[in-house]
Amino acid sequence: MADQPQAMRDSANLEAAAAPVTPAKSSSGILPSVPRKIFWLWIALGIILVAAVVGTVLGVVLSRTNSMKPVQLQDHPADSDDPTISIENIGDFHALSQFANLTAMKVIHDDPRFEPNNKSRIFVVGDVHGSLPELNALVEKLKYDYDRGDRLILAGDLVDKGPDSIGVIRRAKQLRAWCVRGNHDDKVVRLATYHRQGASFGGTGDANIPEGAVHDPLANDNHHIAIASNMTDDDYSYLASCPMILAVPAIESLFVHAGVHPNRPLDKQEPFFIMNMRSLTATGDPVKKSSEGEVPWSDVWNSVQGNNTSKDAAQSTATSPYRKVYYGHAASRGLELKNYTFGVDTGCVYGGKLTALEIKTGDLTQVPLYASPDTSAPHPVTYQVVINTPDRESEIVGVAVGQEVYGLAPDPTVPMLYTGIGPSSSTYRYVILDKNDNSIIHFEPFERPAIEHANSTFYETYGRPWNKLDLPELPQLYKFEPKDPAASPLYEDGTIITLHFNVDEEQTQSMHENKYDKKSAKVNGTMTYISYNNVQQFQNVELKVGGHSSRRWAKVPYKIKIPHKSAPEGLYRRWSFKLRSEATDPTMMREMLYNDLLKSTGILAARGVYARMYINNRPAGLFLLVDDSGSTSFIKETIHQGESNVTLGDLIQGDAGKGAYAANLGFIGDTAEAYDDKVYKVKKAKTAEQKEAAMQPLIEFMQFIDSYDPEDAPENEAMLLEQWKPYIDAKQFIRQMALEWIGGNWDAVQYSGNNYAMYHHPTTGQYITIPMDFDYTFGNGLEEDQRNLMTGEWPEFTAGRKTHSFLWERIKAIPQFVKMYQDTLRDINTHVSNPQTMFKRIDGLAYMLQRDVVWDRSLERFTEGLTRPWSAEDFLGSLEHGSGQQDEQIGLKEWISGKSESIMNMQDLSPSGPDGGLGVGFYPFKEEDLQRA
Repeated sequence: MADQPQAMRDSANLEAAAAPVTPAKSSSGILPSVPRKIFWLWIALGIILVAAVVGTVLGVVLSRTNSMKPVQLQDHPADSDDPTISIENIGDFHALSQFANLTAMKVIHDDPRFEPNNKSRIFVVGDVHGSLPELNALVEKLKYDYDRGDRLILAGDLVDKGPDSIGVIRRAKQLRAWCVRGNHDDKVVRLATYHRQGASFGGTGDANIPEGAVHDPLANDNHHIAIASNMTDDDYSYLASCPMILAVPAIESLFVHAGVHPNRPLDKQEPFFIMNMRSLTATGDPVKKSSEGEVPWSDVWNSVQGNNTSKDAAQSTATSPYRKVYYGHAASRGLELKNYTFGVDTGCVYGGKLTALEIKTGDLTQVPLYASPDTSAPHPVTYQVVINTPDRESEIVGVAVGQEVYGLAPDPTVPMLYTGIGPSSSTYRYVILDKNDNSIIHFEPFERPAIEHANSTFYETYGRPWNKLDLPELPQLYKFEPKDPAASPLYEDGTIITLHFNVDEEQTQSMHENKYDKKSAKVNGTMTYISYNNVQQFQNVELKVGGHSSRRWAKVPYKIKIPHKSAPEGLYRRWSFKLRSEATDPTMMREMLYNDLLKSTGILAARGVYARMYINNRPAGLFLLVDDSGSTSFIKETIHQGESNVTLGDLIQGDAGKGAYAANLGFIGDTAEAYDDKVYKVKKAKTAEQKEAAMQPLIEFMQFIDSYDPEDAPENEAMLLEQWKPYIDAKQFIRQMALEWIGGNWDAVQYSGNNYAMYHHPTTGQYITIPMDFDYTFGNGLEEDQRNLMTGEWPEFTAGRKTHSFLWERIKAIPQFVKMYQDTLRDINTHVSNPQTMFKRIDGLAYMLQRDVVWDRSLERFTEGLTRPWSAEDFLGSLEHGSGQQDEQIGLKEWISGKSESIMNMQDLSPSGPDGGLGVGFYPFKEEDLQRA
């Protein structure tokens, strides 16, 4: 590492670093925002009447706003792997209602875990109310295992009253629990929402504001304010996404916080009473508190369902098809298990127990309230921040906990990591101090919530207010069997990692100056990987400039290779990577989105995670770290799940830019000598004999393609797939081709005969096509206006071009395959690639990336080359529209909307010959196809 401030190097232990630093104070205090809050509080007290009027008007205006800025409402982690979840907005809420942004109902369709014979356990848990130790104890007692199929449903009121509401929210996310919104959750969400929209805290303290009221929902002085103000965007996103009702038609059940009116259809239920109701009056009106003459709503519900003697009982009541209700809220009544209603709030926070009910067996599991130590008492916390200080000789890194600043020492082995001990008593932020006079040079413009229980923070990144986000994910349309083989903790969604390379400076300079020399443009050194919860280091790692045409850019891509011998476990069992620069994409997310589509449709491909990259403490930029899917280690760890004794099949990479022609799978001879080895690159083959042996099965496949007569194709789909099965999984290949059209992936199989690998499976004998490199997608990079490719018919994708995939040309000449392809296009468009689904993912990624993109565009590059004059402001604009550049005419969302609409309006096409007009059909091999594409 570069030299650090002497004051920090001399810290013999972390306790020494915990001593407060006394910063030079200005007239505005240590941290300007703190005294300003006090100042404005006095002002507010002086003009309370005016503030009340403004607060009411602000409440009216903001309640009209359906979008959160900058925070996006995001799905639960529990939803991300469930394609069977839909959101139904039941009823029209009052236009000025505080419930305007509430998700009314999530419906779980066809989830096998709810089937009676499925071994998955489904637990519903009563009100947790900030009781984190009890929640942890309950989970441990249940031996809860999400990966085994267990599911946790929280019946609302995760927050308030107990000691650690924030901790409960975060634990629920870790457990991938479903939850419904309780009345106290709702209050906190509304406070946090208005605060994020620019309002200040003030107004009524009532946690139970009825539907239709226009009161300012902000409170003066209660626990809700403390929770709302301490939530991170990540915490807020999770709690805000809890629906009012969770419905499971398969078991005729509803999960709510307080209750459901038994005689009102679901679209007539009022949110206030769903979250607050306890009883019904004699006239059937719901009330939140019971008085004489009123009866519990659950008694009426059971009476209605018990008297329902219809043959089709599920279809004869106001709330059909739902007959059972699981709920919390009524702690004063304790456990209430009846025939059709199941109340599970047993008053843990009041000295009772926390209860879980397994809904299939009826088994109860309970833990008592623990006599926990006073969690408000300060305790030592190790603060950890990743920061690249501009001047290590004159600056000190610290953490401001409340009004005290504590020095942080550089880690002796981990570059850019600073650690130190401070108290847990208050919110905190990281700061940079002048070494000479301890004055604050810079500080984070936000406060982080106080650490209540943990002994240390995550490895936090300076200036980034979150550690992990729960982003909306695309639904899993076509499932992997049994799981995504490329999944890895390395590629945890909603995170940005840090990669630091400590290498020889002169060799690094030479590597960049000679970036076109693929043999010498590399260097070896130490790589440090830092995520929010893990640090790993590797020695003798090879770093080299990667790519082909992308080397022309000033921001070059890289390749990484970790030596298997010295690191047998690799980085989460990965050894070969690409750092994709995304230099041609102003959104920096097209490649990630295309990868998301591949994952959603069950196609094996390299997964990825965003990474800040540094070389010798100098920032290189924001990159997308992905697997090198053309490496044999990737094949072994994914297709063969890391089997140690497996004999790998042959891997051949197809390329269109290095040889005499494109990798079009055209048959031109019986021997490997007939084929350009730069077009079909055999991995790990060192001799001519090895190359010949590896190419021979592929040549046989190309010969099959060449000789196959579409007229002889079986009309039965299953028989047709079986006919192709010895060579390829045709259905899987068709899904890949459908995505190439949906995503406009022109630098791939159909359009260019490029960027794919063929793996010959040693057991099945089939070829598995592995796509790679997806930056030229969604309208990016093709030096012509792509509107015809966005809105035209799918045969226009390759119409008028040389054949770049004889495999695809043959497949689209077969009527059954054409029908399968068109059905696949519609299926993907309906469930995944439509704007309603994709825009949620895009907006989530935009929020996650916006600070890092600004940082990336402020950097000086390591090489001379092409650049684009993109500003930080262009980032959000590029999501909507093109930049005006010749190869960037269409915005990301514009492409998705246009393509989705064109597929919705798509007419069924039939195969035709070469002169069929639309170009659907098989084109015989021609000599000109040997020419460079």
